[in-house]
Amino acid sequence: MPKIAVLDDSRFVRSAVCMALDLKGYQTLELDPQSLFQVVEQLKAESPDLLILDLLMPAFSGISLVRFLRKDESLGDLKVIVASAHLDEEAEQQLTRLGVLGFLRKPCPMESLVTLVDRALGKAER
Repeated sequence: MPKIAVLDDSRFVRSAVCMALDLKGYQTLELDPQSLFQVVEQLKAESPDLLILDLLMPAFSGISLVRFLRKDESLGDLKVIVASAHLDEEAEQQLTRLGVLGFLRKPCPMESLVTLVDRALGKAER
């Protein structure tokens, strides 16, 4: 069963996304963005198959995390989807160059999120 990490500064959003994915049979992990290094250590310890990431968080940006991940030997290939209310064309282009697989503008329908997750993990449409 694929494991999906959800990183968002809103506990409500993290819980809602995890609940929707749990109902679709995914194993989920909520990450609280205390610090970039704490998140990286959790990702290394948990080895998720996919990260769903918000862009704006109090301690660091989603773009800085993706840049850090791409340079890390053990996390460089981690699949990433961005779900953010603060998504502009420039950020999307930067993140595409960094290998982000998909983008959703929040608030987004949970079915759209699940479809994008399925696609990112190579699963057939549900």
